[in-house]
Amino acid sequence: MIRFVRGPDGSAVPDLDEKLPGRGAWVVADRSAFEQISKRNPFARAFKSETRLPDDLTEMVTRLLRRKCLELLGLARGSGQVVSGLEKVAAFAANRTVGVMILAADAGPGAIEKAVRMAGSAPVVDCFERDELGLALGLDNMVHAAIAPGRLADRFLREVERLSGVQHGARQLNDERQAIDE
Repeated sequence: MIRFVRGPDGSAVPDLDEKLPGRGAWVVADRSAFEQISKRNPFARAFKSETRLPDDLTEMVTRLLRRKCLELLGLARGSGQVVSGLEKVAAFAANRTVGVMILAADAGPGAIEKAVRMAGSAPVVDCFERDELGLALGLDNMVHAAIAPGRLADRFLREVERLSGVQHGARQLNDERQAIDE
């Protein structure tokens, strides 16, 4: 779910960190829910006053969630909880449990199969392109990364799940995992 508050200018403001002051209204992190919001503004009733919606509400929330996910990935890298690159990820997965396996969305079929096998039972996320992952991790041409289990992995996964609900076409690789296991 995503919390919204009414801003000082009377517009609905997404509160992704759930810390902004004021009365909050919660919306399910689902694309169809956001389409319904655009058709009929439920915030006026929730906030008990006229509330304007941004024209690009769904796209704005998608951008903010993508940025939040990539910031969490950078934070995990800074704290030493991320390994990146195929060889390092393979060694990491062989010696430890993986919290979240990350794969570039533009990776080839071979890379997908490798990531799913290395992940074990950990979720595999492929919402970001190579260049986005590279910027977040400070590297070029990033295809594979893994986050160690812990609070940052859990927070990253929560934000990715919210992003997957709102963003059209975002997914986790659970279907590919079943196909490879069979």
